[in-house]
Amino acid sequence: MMRATLSMILAFLFFGACASLEAESKKSNTPNADATQTSSETSTSVEAEAPDPAAEASAIYASRCVGCHGSAGKGDGAAAASLSPKPRDYSNSVWQSSVTDSLLAKAIVGGGSAIGKSALMPANADLADKPLVVAELVKIIRGFAN
Repeated sequence: MMRATLSMILAFLFFGACASLEAESKKSNTPNADATQTSSETSTSVEAEAPDPAAEASAIYASRCVGCHGSAGKGDGAAAASLSPKPRDYSNSVWQSSVTDSLLAKAIVGGGSAIGKSALMPANADLADKPLVVAELVKIIRGFAN
């Protein structure tokens, strides 16, 4: 009796395992709906998820730059009073005409010391691989010109 019960249990386990493997095999041979997306559908969804560089730059200016440079770019942010040298006044047209966009981009990414200015201007190394966001930050700075 014990031998018969043991044989039935082993047979059940064996056939159950075979059925499970067969079901798994059929499942893996069935094309996955996600995997059958065309490349244009995939790229569209990726593009839709990509942040707008102008919006990202605006948020970065508000969170990282306003404290020193102020919301109007005049170098009069809340932290400016305690800084020496004072933050750059972006509204100064003489200064605006004296710097290139590439120099501004270098200062944004590398900080003040990257362009021979104050090390108090921090680097934004996380933007090194976001040239469109940096370009939008440069546009924001240029927009402060009188």
